[in-house]
Amino acid sequence: MELSKENIKQLVKLPKENISQLAIVNWIEANVVSNINELVPELFREEKISPDDFSNYWETPNLDDYDTSAAYWKAVDNPEPQEVYEWYCVTKLAYEFFKMCGDPVAQYKGLYIWGRRSTGQKISVDFINDKTRMDIINKLLP
Repeated sequence: MELSKENIKQLVKLPKENISQLAIVNWIEANVVSNINELVPELFREEKISPDDFSNYWETPNLDDYDTSAAYWKAVDNPEPQEVYEWYCVTKLAYEFFKMCGDPVAQYKGLYIWGRRSTGQKISVDFINDKTRMDIINKLLP
């Protein structure tokens, strides 16, 4: 299933002019299936997955974070992995959404993996407080 305007409206049931926090919570609960913190490191150790299997695995340097253009280009040439605090199994729809948001995601034998870049609070709170995710939802709605 592709992440389309219709899918977002259907699954999240958001009114066009107002994004409901409850709808976001329901969407997260329906599409973030299970914590797989023990499985993903094991897959890395056993070389069943690698950074090359992920979309958005590497940090994208921001020019404003560097004092010189040389330092920026060095960071571009030697990217760091994004810091992932938790790993989750997600639906294909969530996989597509998190991929659009720039989060690390991978597929492994029918399993959709999402690398959460924060921890310590409910996923829905991260989502509601994240302008990027909210902007993507707004762009997908007509």
